[in-house]
Amino acid sequence: MPDRAALEALAARLTELGEDHAGVHFATIGWILPLLHDPDGHEVRFYTVEHHTEPGSGEVLRVDDPRAAAERRAAELAAGDSG
Repeated sequence: MPDRAALEALAARLTELGEDHAGVHFATIGWILPLLHDPDGHEVRFYTVEHHTEPGSGEVLRVDDPRAAAERRAAELAAGDSG
């Protein structure tokens, strides 16, 4: 998905159609719409291309606990720390 607004619009449309999902969440780098399922029961997730965090140039981004990393980054952004 291009950005958070598009992801929010998709979530709203899926809700209108009666499709269960977990809503749009702040993720490690961008936003995620998780817990959708295809007809075979496989989980489908949508992510944004837009980022709220830029990974370091030439660095490998390693995330051991995605939820903790997203919560930490959200707190940093709320405090005004962009780096």
